[in-house]
Amino acid sequence: MLPIQDWTMKIYGKRNQLVTLERNTSMNFQGYESLNIKGWSPLMFDYKGAIRDYPVKLYLPKDSDEFVIIRK
Repeated sequence: MLPIQDWTMKIYGKRNQLVTLERNTSMNFQGYESLNIKGWSPLMFDYKGAIRDYPVKLYLPKDSDEFVIIRK
C-alpha cells in the first residue's frame, strides 16, 4: 500500500454534508509515468495492469455524529 499524500478534502452539498478525498497532483503511480491521477481518490489499486481508483463519498445525516458511506 502506498502512503496517502498530497490530497484535499472536498466538501459538497447545500449544507456541507458530503465529503470525499481527491489527489492534488498527477504524480506517477507504480511506474505508470503517463497516468494523470489528479482528482482521483487516494484509494487506488492495480487490477491486471489497469489502474483504478476507489472513490468513496461520505454523508453526514442530520442530527448525527457519524458519517455514512453513500457511494463505493
